[in-house]
Amino acid sequence: MCEDTGSSAKELAECVELLLQLGEPAEELCDEFLAHARSRLEEDLSALEAELGQQPGPLPASSPPLSDILEFTDKGCNGFVGDTCLVIASYQDLFVHRPAAGGLVSSDVARMAGAKLVEFVDGLMGRYFGLVERRIRAEKGVGDSSLLVRGLDRFHRRLQAVVKLLPGSRTAAAEGTEIVVRAAQERLRQYLQALQSFYADCLTDVRQSLAAPRLLGKDGANLAELLASVSASILNQVKSVLAYVHLFTAKDVTFSSKAYFK
Repeated sequence: MCEDTGSSAKELAECVELLLQLGEPAEELCDEFLAHARSRLEEDLSALEAELGQQPGPLPASSPPLSDILEFTDKGCNGFVGDTCLVIASYQDLFVHRPAAGGLVSSDVARMAGAKLVEFVDGLMGRYFGLVERRIRAEKGVGDSSLLVRGLDRFHRRLQAVVKLLPGSRTAAAEGTEIVVRAAQERLRQYLQALQSFYADCLTDVRQSLAAPRLLGKDGANLAELLASVSASILNQVKSVLAYVHLFTAKDVTFSSKAYFK
């Protein structure tokens, strides 16, 4: 196959067609193209792995990521996802969609080439999704979710380009959405735990106030006032959490139209 990495798309297409005319097996040309593309895409994945460290699984507390969730997502989208889209488009132009003189690119070749591309993309996407989930699991805060939501939105939005280019990919469409859903579920679980802990602390404060010894000549704790104070505190806390949760369902967020977020 043509080795000049500076070749234009037109030159590469002419090179492939010439090789087909010379009797070069189309399957071998597909394999060589994908092998060459794999090296570039694996460089993108290695850069993301370097952000997370070499150990699989959740990030240790002593080793925070070098970038926040939005920056990490941008690196993945601008690097790996963007390069994957370029590979898909170029490959399809060369082996799947482009008509060739004399019917050199037959329907059988197109089906074979398409199947190889789907397998290739799904395999690398699986690795990419694993890295994204590792980074998402490092998000432990129970405060403002805007940065997480923006990162997930960008991740999901850019994946739509892959889905559009390669609708046969089982991984890009289904697993990408599932990652967003799992991230939202985990954040909801964290919020619920925080609310439960806050409620328990409020009850502890009330018990301590009621059990406190009364000073001579002074009334004890007013139960009605304690109840009003606790109710107001819990209500404010719930309102704050709901405001953060509603960020996941904002109309300008691409995944908010999915069934889980409706």
